[in-house]
Amino acid sequence: MGGIFCSPAGKRQETGKKPGGKQVQMIVCVCNAKNCRTVREVVAQGPHIDTPAAAHRAMGCKPQCGRCLPAIAGLIEEARAENVLVTAMAAAD
Repeated sequence: MGGIFCSPAGKRQETGKKPGGKQVQMIVCVCNAKNCRTVREVVAQGPHIDTPAAAHRAMGCKPQCGRCLPAIAGLIEEARAENVLVTAMAAAD
C-alpha cells in the first residue's frame, strides 16, 4: 500500500501511490507550496525550530494567510514527541 502523510489536524493517514510509484504528500501551506515532507525535514534540522513562524523562516518564506499554522504546529509537536521517545530509548540502553 502507500505511505503515510499528515492531515490538516496533524494526524497520520494512509495514502496511495501515484502511477509513477511516488508517494502522495499533503500540501500543508498552499500559499508557499510546502508539503508535510518539507516541513518535517526542516523541523528535523534543528531544535530551534519550535514555532510555525520559525519553520517558515527555515523554509525561506513567511506565513501568508495563516491557515497552515495549526498543521505546522502539529508537525512540530509530533517531531518533538518523536525526539523525546528516541532520547528515552537511547538512555535506556
